[in-house]
Amino acid sequence: MRAWEIGAVVAVLGGAVAAGGAARADEITLGAEVALTGPMASFIGPNMRAAFEIATDRVNRLKLAGPHTIKTLVEDTAGDKAQVIAVTNKLATRDKVAAILGPPTTVLGAVAAPVADSLGTPIVLIGYSAEMVANHPWAYKAYMESSASSKAIAAFIVSHLKAKTVLTVYDRGNDASTEIKDGVRDLVTKAGVKVLSEEGTQQGDTNFGPLATKIVSLNPDVIMLSTPPELGANVVIQARQAGLSPNTKIIGIGNLAAPAYARTGGKAVWGTYYTSDYFAGMPTPENKEFVAAYKEKMKMEPDVFAAGAYAATMIAANAIRQAGDHPDRAKIRDAIGRTEDFTTVLGTGKMTIDDKHVTTYDLVMLQLVDGKNELAK
Repeated sequence: MRAWEIGAVVAVLGGAVAAGGAARADEITLGAEVALTGPMASFIGPNMRAAFEIATDRVNRLKLAGPHTIKTLVEDTAGDKAQVIAVTNKLATRDKVAAILGPPTTVLGAVAAPVADSLGTPIVLIGYSAEMVANHPWAYKAYMESSASSKAIAAFIVSHLKAKTVLTVYDRGNDASTEIKDGVRDLVTKAGVKVLSEEGTQQGDTNFGPLATKIVSLNPDVIMLSTPPELGANVVIQARQAGLSPNTKIIGIGNLAAPAYARTGGKAVWGTYYTSDYFAGMPTPENKEFVAAYKEKMKMEPDVFAAGAYAATMIAANAIRQAGDHPDRAKIRDAIGRTEDFTTVLGTGKMTIDDKHVTTYDLVMLQLVDGKNELAK
C-alpha cells in the first residue's frame, strides 16, 4: 500500500508517515482513497490525485479552512474492495484523519461507508447511489444521486431526441449503473418509448461482437450507455463495425464525459450526448481557476472524477472552517450536513446537502462534438 501526503509542499512518501514528524496543532489531516493501480487507474487515479493536490493548495492559500491548514494523505486502493476496507481502517485508526474523501464509484463507496461509520469518521464518497449513505450517519457523498441522471436522460430521449425505441447497455456490477438504467427504462416507458433490450456487461469486458450484432439487428433509435467510459466506447466502436445505423443516437451517464471515452472511441463516439455532473467549460470563477490549475499540472482538462475529488475536498474544508477553532470528527460531520448553497465546480456551480446526506445541484447536458465536450443544443 502506498500513501502520498499533499500539503503546502506535495511530497511522494514511501509510507503513511509524513516527513517532518507530527502535524502542527492547527493542521488538519484528511485521507483520500484513490485507485492509482488496478483496472480503474487509467481513467480515475492520476486525475483524482491531481485534483486533491490542487484543492489542498487552494484551501491553504486562500485560508478556506479558517484558521487551519490541511494536508491530505492519498492512499491507493487499487480499485479493490478488500483494500478499500484496509485503507479506510488505516486512515481512521493509524493516521487518525479528521475526514476521508472517496473512494470513487458506488461499488467501492458502499464498502467504505460502513467501515468509516463504525470508526466514527466522516467520509465524503465520490459515487452516485444514495444507497451508499443510507443508514450511515457519518457518510456523505459529493455527487448527486442516480435518479437525477435518470430523469435528465429520459427527458432528453423523449423531448429532444424524440425516440420511439431505445436499447440500454449497463454495468451489472455497479449499483448506480443499474439504478440509472432502471430509472430511464421506467420513465421512457411511461412516455410511450419502447425499450427493446437491456444488456448487462461488467468491467473488464472487451469482446462485444455478439452484443454489437444484436444491437444492429434491433436498430434502436437510441442506445443508452450506463457503463464505465472505456467499456461504453468499445461497445459503440464494435456496434459501428457491425453496421450500426448512423441515425442511431448515443446517450449516456456522466462518466462518459471523462477523456477516456473520447480517447478510446475516437470518431466512432462523436455525437454522444451525456448528462454530466461536471463541464470544464462552465464559466464560473471557481471552475475557471480549477481548470487553469489542472491544465497546468496535467496538460489536459479535468474530468468528472477530478471534479468530484476537488469538490469533496472543498466540502471537507468548508466543514472544518464551520467547525470552529477546535474541530473534531463529530463537529466536522455535523458541519458537512449543514452545507447549503455552497459554491462548487460541480453542476452549474451551487450545491446543497440534504437531510439524507445526498448532494443536490443542477446537472448539465453535454455532447461530444469533434472530440470535445460542448453544452448540448
